[in-house]
Amino acid sequence: MTEPTSDRTANPPEVSIRERGKAERRDRVVEAAREILTTEGVEGLSMRALSVQSGVSLPTIYSLIGGRDDVLAEVLDRLGTVFEAETAASSGEGLELCFEIADRFLDTITTHATLTRSVISEGLTPMLADADSGLLRRYALALVTALAEASAAGVLDDDAEPVFIVEQMVSLTAVRIFRWAITDPTSGAPDELMRAAVTHGIGLLLAGSTTPAAAGPVRARIREAQTVLLGGTK
Repeated sequence: MTEPTSDRTANPPEVSIRERGKAERRDRVVEAAREILTTEGVEGLSMRALSVQSGVSLPTIYSLIGGRDDVLAEVLDRLGTVFEAETAASSGEGLELCFEIADRFLDTITTHATLTRSVISEGLTPMLADADSGLLRRYALALVTALAEASAAGVLDDDAEPVFIVEQMVSLTAVRIFRWAITDPTSGAPDELMRAAVTHGIGLLLAGSTTPAAAGPVRARIREAQTVLLGGTK
């Protein structure tokens, strides 16, 4: 005999619908924030403007996500998630994967240049660097994985310390990003120069830690980057 459906089993679909509605409104808010940040930077991200653009009321935004900094953190977190997914799909191996990860990271930074520059200029750099889910933190973890694989494949010197190398990679990348952020974007080709500087620095770090057999491709990367930095072409 079939038991009558209880209220407890009938309620979950209703809860699920409510949760889907919340998720949909949250997505609208985050996408609207991303659009504002991409075109106007942090300065343009007011809660009122966000409410108008997303079509979600202010009380609902505060309830779903929180204030402006919470919304900004959510946008950066989602950019980090996209970066991780793209990195996971990378085809490079070993040391070449380190360069590919750096390229993808800088793609994320330069694609959202107005957002990145304004985060730095507004003194909100810890959102990029210190949070567990920050972009630089995700970048570091991706590099650690790549170097661990390179070490297992025997292309690093026996005394090389992958974690120390990654710390240096992330530090030099951060410095180059900060310099890029305060450079007039209309002067020369700042994106290309930043990318070349990061590639050059990573190459130098790796060249000093690789086996002779693996050093050739790394040195080729260094030479290509140096050509760009000296005003030539690749």
